[in-house]
Amino acid sequence: MRTASQTLQSAQGVLADTSTQNGLRETLDALPKLVNDTRQAIQAVRVTVQRVDRNMQHLDTAIQPIAANSKPMAARLTNTLSNLETLSGELAHFSTMLRTRDGSIQRLVSDPSLYRNMNSTAASLAVFLKNAEPVISDLRIFSDKIARHPELIGVRGALRGSSGIKQTDYQERQR
Repeated sequence: MRTASQTLQSAQGVLADTSTQNGLRETLDALPKLVNDTRQAIQAVRVTVQRVDRNMQHLDTAIQPIAANSKPMAARLTNTLSNLETLSGELAHFSTMLRTRDGSIQRLVSDPSLYRNMNSTAASLAVFLKNAEPVISDLRIFSDKIARHPELIGVRGALRGSSGIKQTDYQERQR
């Protein structure tokens, strides 16, 4: 009994304190807001979980075709990586060829006389083509004359003359 009496007196002393009473009132006043905020938080978590579930379903729908074709896709990816590896090796080999001092490509890049020779060859070719224009023109005229007067070069023309006008095979058979 004494212990219970002492406990009640201690509790009365604590509860009789105005600052404690004010703190308890504030806590009790804030309790409905705390419960409301907790409900809103739980509701927000529920909505978020539903959204996550819906997004996971959409993701599952999107992943299913990929999963169904994963073997062919992996084979193509492996093939592509193999091609890239081959290409990388070829580029390394080409780079090595460029760095070889006695190689043709290195000479072309580094030897100025080779450049001058190629430039001179290109200029000579341009002059040759310019000089060949009259010859080509003469060949056109010659071929036109032969087309009009084939007897100038063949036996057929010696036996029968030509009017000098281009004729079709049908017109010649009619003569």
